[in-house]
Amino acid sequence: MDPTSIFSKTAKGIGELGQRDMRLPRDHYRLLSLIDGKSSVAQLAEKSGMNREAAEQVFARLATEGLLHLVPKASEQNWTQNPEGAVISVTELDPEEGVRAWAEAQRGSSALHNHGFYASKVRPMQGSARPRILSVEDDPLVARLLGVLLSREGYDVRIAADGQAAFAAMEEETPDLVLLDVMLPDTTGFAILEWIRKHDKLAHLPAIMVTAQVGEEDVMRGLRAGADGYIFKPFRPEPLLQCIRNVLKI
Repeated sequence: MDPTSIFSKTAKGIGELGQRDMRLPRDHYRLLSLIDGKSSVAQLAEKSGMNREAAEQVFARLATEGLLHLVPKASEQNWTQNPEGAVISVTELDPEEGVRAWAEAQRGSSALHNHGFYASKVRPMQGSARPRILSVEDDPLVARLLGVLLSREGYDVRIAADGQAAFAAMEEETPDLVLLDVMLPDTTGFAILEWIRKHDKLAHLPAIMVTAQVGEEDVMRGLRAGADGYIFKPFRPEPLLQCIRNVLKI
């Protein structure tokens, strides 16, 4: 195992820390609780007082159990616009916060399966007569469909086919809301969302993920990155529009 690797707790891992019954050895829980999404394996081994070889074995078991996952480096995401230029950061939660977040992720996943959308937050518009929506979508057919549908509803729509185009569009003109496809040619919607939440002027920009990945882990990742809602893909018009209305409080 690479001692410079950085791990983050999964939703299952956060839930495990909230359980009263300990099914793993105590040192496993100790390391799991120390994982912060920023510290390397070597740093956590030193902090826990374990030798590196023993810590690596614990990390391997925790990963096998689905309690943690590797945090990808920016180069692995092919995201040249990462403000830090190195590792994409994540927000780690304490066990109590984690249990609440996991419960929300479960609700979100269920809502996506049952209703096609999930709005987790409300970010009311600041008075735009014709709301501006930036849709980051690389499929030309889907992008065209979104453009037609949203334009008919009175929205001013702009399309970006990849991350670079999205960054340029948001720097040029701040939209009222951004729809983020998760899988893009040069990056991911999650990476763009993390960039938005770190941006001085765009940090409070409403953002909705448009994705076919609707498991609890997927929803958890979006919520922790700052997503305000999720739309199941392939989408149906009404859930799409309702999610936008709910987030923007229209």
